[in-house]
Amino acid sequence: MFSRRTPAIPGHDSIAELKTVEINGTNQTLLLRGESRKNPILLFLHGGPGTAQISFARKYLKEVERDYVVVNWDQRGAGLSYSRKVPRESMTISQFIEDTRAVAELLLAWSGQEKLFVVGHSWGSVLGTLTAARYPHLFHAYVGMGQAASMADNEAVSYRFTLETAKQRGIAGAVRELERIGPPPYRDIRHVEIQRKWLGSFGGVIRQGNVDRLFMDAMLHANEYTLTDFFKFQLGALFSLRHMWGELMTVNLPVQVPRLEVPVYYILGRYDQTCPSQLAAAYLDELSAPYKELTWFENSAHMLMVEEPDRFAEVMRKVLRDHRSRAQGNRTTSA
Repeated sequence: MFSRRTPAIPGHDSIAELKTVEINGTNQTLLLRGESRKNPILLFLHGGPGTAQISFARKYLKEVERDYVVVNWDQRGAGLSYSRKVPRESMTISQFIEDTRAVAELLLAWSGQEKLFVVGHSWGSVLGTLTAARYPHLFHAYVGMGQAASMADNEAVSYRFTLETAKQRGIAGAVRELERIGPPPYRDIRHVEIQRKWLGSFGGVIRQGNVDRLFMDAMLHANEYTLTDFFKFQLGALFSLRHMWGELMTVNLPVQVPRLEVPVYYILGRYDQTCPSQLAAAYLDELSAPYKELTWFENSAHMLMVEEPDRFAEVMRKVLRDHRSRAQGNRTTSA
């Protein structure tokens, strides 16, 4: 609780390291874990903006660490990468794309590998899609989890679901608060928090359970975070949302990214109403890519790797098998 560390992984070739490095002028922290440092790299782009996941991700990714070097990155201004020194003007989508490129290049230089795999969750799916579109040469494949599409449409559908559910259940306090803030676009971040509070109560974030309690419990028991870091997490989440929410609401991925040059896998929760899964599925139908595949998690909402971690590990093993099969096919064709 008073010093940061990550538990060792048995094996002479394993890796379990917390690293703080300078990325485009700011100190940012990475957690690298895997049973073999020779395995392919899997970079996670967390949600939010600002919902850093170094504190809780390890608990749910043990199986994935068998097949990959799993890299969790607390992004600029979030979690262990939060600091009052982070310039507010640097909290832009363009800057985060360049940060992602820099992190990917650093990981590839460390490992001697040519490409890596990337998973984008929620806000991270916006960042992952835009980065893969701009720098496809860095990635074997893109995996979208809780994938966003048009952010304006996402928020409108999510709000309608929350208000309709409140009315159906006869929860007068929820109806009153939701009608008071009105439909998006929200005038202030506190309105986002109100909508998300009730959305979480109605199973649109995690189908069963409370996401805030989950985060708090994981952070309080995580070796990677100190007690001070717990408060940094909260400050970073608020800082990131305040400075990025307005720009994030202008994102319309079906218009901005109609094609990706890498294989695309979507993992969608059937009950996701944070980034409503029907909108993501419709985007994938229209998206042009060398290969694309959709897997439904029938018992999940938005936090898929938390709600069904074993199934998530299975999907990621399939992504790796597919890649190796394509690589073998390319070698055979070339020969």
